[in-house]
Parts: sequence; structure tokens; C-alpha cells
Amino acid sequence: MNTSTTSDKAPIPSPDELRRNREERDRLENEIAELSARIDAAIYELLVRIRRFDELGGWSGATSYPQWLSWRANLAPGTAREYVRVAHALANLPQTSDALRRGQVSYSKVRAITRVATAATEDRLLHLA
Repeated sequence: MNTSTTSDKAPIPSPDELRRNREERDRLENEIAELSARIDAAIYELLVRIRRFDELGGWSGATSYPQWLSWRANLAPGTAREYVRVAHALANLPQTSDALRRGQVSYSKVRAITRVATAATEDRLLHLA
């Protein structure tokens, strides 16, 4: 037996409400994509600084650079290790580095690329990403 009444059902939205909802979804979709690209570009800037700080030996006195970075930047130890690894790998992968800088590829994809890419395979892997 169905005990629901017509008052239990959501009202049918008006055409204006449907249009406003669609416009809001479109706006939010664009904002999400833009913010994600900006986050990835900011991560690129962070990685550049991580690599340079390492080159300058800025973490001397600590057990390791990832340990220091984990402490100083309040990162999980695994995240700090990955940042250091990816930062150094990008020095040899200019196309991937540039794509991350421009926010055209996500940090997650860059992490995967840097695990396997070489100068000979970078272009193809970046295209697949």
C-alpha cells in the first residue's frame, strides 16, 4: 500500500527555476575547473621552491628533507616525500613541468607521469594524461 500523498512530492520547478539552476550548475562547473587549475599551478610554484630549497641545502640539520618539509609545511610524511620526489623529477621533464605550471594537467597526473617518464616518453605520457 502506498502511503505517500501528493504533498510528499517535491513541487515541479518552474521554467525560470530550471533555467536558474542550469545557469548556477554551469557557473559552478566553470569555477570548479578554474579553481582546480589554479591549485595545480600553485602546487607547481611550491614544487619549484621545494627543489630550489633542497639545492641550497636549506634543510641541513634535519634527519631528511621530507622530514623537515613535513614538519615545516605541516604535511603528512608521505606527501612531503612525494613533493620532494616530484619536484626533482620535473627538472628533467620540461613539458610536464610547463603543463602543471599552466594548470593544464593535475598534480595527481604529474605524480604518475614522473614515476615512469623519460625524455623519450614524456610527450606521449603527457598526451595520454
